[in-house]
This record gives sequence, C-alpha cells and structure tokens, in this order.
Amino acid sequence: MESGHVDLTHSLGVTVSEDGDVSDVLWEGPAFDAALTIGTTIIGVEGRRFTPAALLRAVAQHDRIALTVRRGDTIRDVQVVVPAGARFPHLEPIAGLIPRIDAILAQRRPATA
Repeated sequence: MESGHVDLTHSLGVTVSEDGDVSDVLWEGPAFDAALTIGTTIIGVEGRRFTPAALLRAVAQHDRIALTVRRGDTIRDVQVVVPAGARFPHLEPIAGLIPRIDAILAQRRPATA
C-alpha cells in the first residue's frame, strides 16, 4: 500500500483508497468486467467489513472474490475474478546484458571545477 491507496492494477485492475473508494479502474480488467467504476466505494470483502488488508488477503487467497459496493444510494454485491492472484510488476535482469537501470538510477557525481 502506497500513499493511502491499495494499487491492485495488475491483479484486479483497480486502485482503492484506505476508505474503500475506487479511484482508478483499468479498462477491460476484472474490476471493469464487474462494472466497478470510479466513485464506487467497496464496503465489504468476502462478507466482512472492508479494510485494505482484507482486500489484499482475499486477492491472494481466492480466484474469485465477493465484494459489497456502494454507488450513491445503491448497494450491491459483485463477484470479481482474480485471474492470477496478487501481482506486482518488477524488473528482472537479463542474463548477459549490462544492467542499465543501475546507471540510470545511480547518484550523479557533482561537477568538478
């Protein structure tokens, strides 16, 4: 969880605030397919009150999760497919190639006079 948001873009296709407010939905992702939209609030996960930890745990443990969501005055239950569990992108070095990312991220040396 970073800056008060749970970023599940690469697993559910959604970003959610600590309060359950959906702030981003990936086009044609699992959350999009379940008709979740920006402005929806997740109020329950697998029959329990929403918490970021409960959402992360459900994504890691299930291939389909039940969410209770609120949009305006409407409360409904939705099923969201979790195609591959919790997924987070990361970089992996390619054997035999120079790891250029190290040079890009290295601290620059101050210019000498």
